[in-house]
Amino acid sequence: MSFLSPPSAPNPQQTANAQAAYNQQAATAQQKTNMINQFNPYGGLGWTADPNAPGGYSANVTLSPQQQQLFNQLYGSQANLGGIGQSLASNIAGSGLYNAPPDLLSQSGQTGQYLQGLYNQYQQPIFQQQESNLEASLRNQGLTPGSEAYNNAKNLQARNEADVTRAFTMGVEPLAFLQALQQYQLPLQNVQTLMGAGAPTMPNQSFVNTPTAQIQPPDYQAAVNQQYQAQMANYQNMMKGLFAVPTALAGGWAGSPTGSAAIKGLFS
Repeated sequence: MSFLSPPSAPNPQQTANAQAAYNQQAATAQQKTNMINQFNPYGGLGWTADPNAPGGYSANVTLSPQQQQLFNQLYGSQANLGGIGQSLASNIAGSGLYNAPPDLLSQSGQTGQYLQGLYNQYQQPIFQQQESNLEASLRNQGLTPGSEAYNNAKNLQARNEADVTRAFTMGVEPLAFLQALQQYQLPLQNVQTLMGAGAPTMPNQSFVNTPTAQIQPPDYQAAVNQQYQAQMANYQNMMKGLFAVPTALAGGWAGSPTGSAAIKGLFS
């Protein structure tokens, strides 16, 4: 090849591969620059080689002995509570407690029977004493069953008892229903509380944000292209100079067989 041949264009695949290698080197250097170890009263953060990580390293947090002890205690307590919650849930499921809602309103239900028991315990003895006193008073007045005055007095007593019963029931029924509902829900709430204790909470590490230094790789592709463009420009300028030989020279030696052969040799 003659020295007057044009420069060869760069191989795009080789150039791209070389640029990729520079990029990878810069990325590796940048990562290592930013991987700083950190230490504080809670523990430390360090980096270890990890062939499975994209960058070849992984961050690892190590707790101080005091923090590690607290973490173990917290984890153990929550694990115990979770186990208790599971056992309680199994017991509740086997008992059939939640197969049906609580029977709060019917007279045969637990709450209705409870209210009836309160009535019998506190109100009924009073009513019986009042009825006995009224019966004695009416007989002392010479009033007998079936007479209008006797019947009016007994009806008044019955209405008074009904009013007291109604007031008693309306006063205690809401609280009794609320207590029954709370008692019905309590086992499930206990399970939810125990099972919802949550995962162990990591002690506050308070590490600072890692600096992010930027390392720019060399623009190899641009440098190769600029070099090629410069070589091409030099070649073109040289060719223009060669073809600017004076016309007189072209008619003399350059036009002779010896000159023509010499010029051809330059371009061969």
